[in-house]
Parts: sequence; C-alpha cells; structure tokens
Amino acid sequence: MATNGQDVLNLLALKAYDLVLMDCQMPVIDGYMATQAIRQMEQSVGSSGHQIVIIAMTANAMQKDRQRCLDAGMDDYLSKPVSRKELGEKLSQWSERRKVDASIAVAPMISVTQMLDQVPDQVSDQSSNQPPNLSELSAVLDWNYLHQLARHSTEFEQELLQTLVETLPPHLSNLRRRITLKNAEIVAQEAHYIKGSSISIGAHGLSEPAAQMEILAQAQSPDWEAMLTPLHQLEQNFGLMRDWLKSAQNLPLQWQIGKDR
Repeated sequence: MATNGQDVLNLLALKAYDLVLMDCQMPVIDGYMATQAIRQMEQSVGSSGHQIVIIAMTANAMQKDRQRCLDAGMDDYLSKPVSRKELGEKLSQWSERRKVDASIAVAPMISVTQMLDQVPDQVSDQSSNQPPNLSELSAVLDWNYLHQLARHSTEFEQELLQTLVETLPPHLSNLRRRITLKNAEIVAQEAHYIKGSSISIGAHGLSEPAAQMEILAQAQSPDWEAMLTPLHQLEQNFGLMRDWLKSAQNLPLQWQIGKDR
C-alpha cells in the first residue's frame, strides 16, 4: 500500500501491476500527476494502449472531477466512501475487460485494504476480560455502516479499524506539525487524506473534524487558531478509537465491534 504518489511510482518500478486504485489527493505527488507519469512511462517503453488500469478514488463527486480524472489518464472512477459491493463490481468489471486477475497496487484508501493480504498484525497487551464501553465510540464510528461494509464479519471489521489505527498516526503528526509551521497546502492535503480514509469505514468522528480543517486550510487567509479546535477533536477521537480497539483485541467475539450481547 502506497502512502503518496511517489511511493506509487516506486512500487510500479519494482513490480508489474494490472490495476491501481489511485487516491487523487496524496502528498508529495498527487494522483493526477502520478497517473500522468505512469502513462508517460508506458509510452516511453512503447506500450500500445493503457497497460495498467487506473481507477480514481476521490471524495469529490462532481462531473467535472470525474472528467479531470479521465483527462489525467485514469480509466475509471469511484467516489468515497466506497462500499465493498461497489469496489467488487468495479474490480470484476475491469478483470473481465482485461482478462486478468487484478493484482492491486493501492494508493491510500483504507476501505480497500481487504483486497490485500497486508493488514498489519494486531498488537495488544490488554488482558482484561471485561467488555469495552461502546457508548463513547458510537459517537465516533457509525457501527451500522461498518457492519454493512464488512457484511457483519467481526474479524473483517476489526481488520478495517486496525488498519486505520495503524495508518493514521504519521499523518496526524504531520498535520499538527504543518499547522505549527502554517503550511496551508500540506495541512489541506493531510486533512483530505484523513477525511477520505476515515469516511470510508464510517468513522465520522474523524472525517468531520478533518473536513473542517481542510476547508480552513483552503481559505485565502487560513485561521490557524480556529484550526486547533477540530485538530483537538480529531486527536481525541482517534485516541478513543485506538484505545478501544486495544481493549477489544482479546475479548470474546460477542463483546467486540459493537455487536449485541
């Protein structure tokens, strides 16, 4: 799983992939520029047609945004949040069209990590046999959406939450640092990434403050002091999710992931 556009290009230089799920808003090199670079590389080696299928993934749902993706050289388009059903249909469609078993290089997008066998190992030193309190976490996470996304698979729901918890810390750290440096462009990029990753699994307690920060950072004169309120909320809610997940690791399945007991 790549964390920015440059990582995507580096991975493709090491291994041939049939399909790339490309997040349009990434740090270092965004999805549009990464796609253009991929198409240029294909042309330079004399490839006929698009050898790699590139599917855009973006939180922007306007027709002009879709057209921008196609103009950049992408083959298809998915709007966040992406459901498991939509993703499966899209992959099946392109697999049939290209007659290949899609080997997927994923630009940052948490909701599709189930397609990779790269979910981080779950680490926990918790030994409590008491069920966790779900009431606070329900204000951060839409359990119904997560259940539907994972088709009520407790194990898969844990994997999605664990992946998010493993992935976000460097982005949260960089977000706070860039606010201190008053770097509006990077703040907007990091907030957008956190928003997209969180909304993909129904973590509205993370996506909503991240969306507020993205809007503030995109203003002509960003209000840096006002940005601290959603930043604090974002960090607090992330900590709640992280701590809850740790406490749930060793509990019986009926106590985990918002299930009725």
